Amino acid sequence: PAEATASYEPPVQGGGYLSPRKLVRAQQKIAKDQGCEVINALATGLVRAATGWRVETENGDYFHAKTVALCQGTYSGLSFLGKDLLPPLDLTFTAQTTALIQVGEEEAHRLRTMPSMVIQLVPVKYTYILPPIRYPNGKTYLKFGAHDLDKTLTSHKQVTNHYRLGPDPAHVHKLTLEALQLLPGLAIQSVRGDSCVTSNTPGKVAPYLDITMEGLVIACGGCGTAAMCSDEIGRVAAALALEGRWDSEVSRDLCRIKYKSISHM
Repeated sequence: PAEATASYEPPVQGGGYLSPRKLVRAQQKIAKDQGCEVINALATGLVRAATGWRVETENGDYFHAKTVALCQGTYSGLSFLGKDLLPPLDLTFTAQTTALIQVGEEEAHRLRTMPSMVIQLVPVKYTYILPPIRYPNGKTYLKFGAHDLDKTLTSHKQVTNHYRLGPDPAHVHKLTLEALQLLPGLAIQSVRGDSCVTSNTPGKVAPYLDITMEGLVIACGGCGTAAMCSDEIGRVAAALALEGRWDSEVSRDLCRIKYKSISHM
């Protein structure tokens, strides 16, 4: 449309996309190289101890630490390990649907220069789009993702069901039609949907990064940008946990934790 505005960031200037699998592998490798021990176990309990904290896991093990950085993602507001220590965090949860649109090698080659995109056709609603990417199953997909603003998630059960039951087929179909509109002649081999959840702080201004009580740092509320900011969020959280100092150009007050008022509980 004539009234449309576009902004382009070339790959050499930071544009592109992240592979979450490679990102996690890289971050864990760096952690191990720096002397960290990575324990692949679900943490199920957090208890104050005489000399700090005790973290309990699903298999019955427990670990003692002077300081804990609690980073539970969406579950910071639903199965919060600090629920017996602190009031509920002021977080909201937005359901998100993605359409994985499979294309063949020839079509992937045709779209090889396609950038990652975010488009906004109406206020509030937007769609993010990733170019053809080969997934671990050997297939190549375009990815279209958008918030389902009509679907409210307020409980652990609702979030779990959103992941397990999958997205609304009508929402996946809508994203597919959007792909066909934006990419004329798109040769689609198959389409499947997937689900995601975004945790948001009030106003989606900044994530929560705060010391809530002695030896307990909380980092959560990524507002849909946590993956791309995860290195910096982790670095700032580590500085808070290890040294008790705020090491960021972002105002500390923007990242202070807010709790739900009684009227919202």
